[in-house]
Amino acid sequence: MAALGDLQMEAVNNSIANGYQGLFPPKRDKKAEADQARRIQQDRAAISALTTRAQSINFRAPHKGEDLGDYRFRLERAERELKDAEYKRGLERRGQRSVADMLKG
Repeated sequence: MAALGDLQMEAVNNSIANGYQGLFPPKRDKKAEADQARRIQQDRAAISALTTRAQSINFRAPHKGEDLGDYRFRLERAERELKDAEYKRGLERRGQRSVADMLKG
């Protein structure tokens, strides 16, 4: 039983389901394990790509344990803000104002 570690209760339940014919460790779901490994690999590739994008605009690297979707959102927001700032600087160099600034007054 000790060799089963955290799976001890599942092994006991599995044994009960099989009429106490022996101690049966739970069956592994190989497809689920493969899917999980694939998702982890895809997440690592996505984080790597996002980190490269972040470095190009001097944005911070992802924090340890930071959610992929949350980091992507924050990076995209930083990219938009940088693009907006560049646009405004270009207008200022040409002595122009944006439509939003004109509407403000």
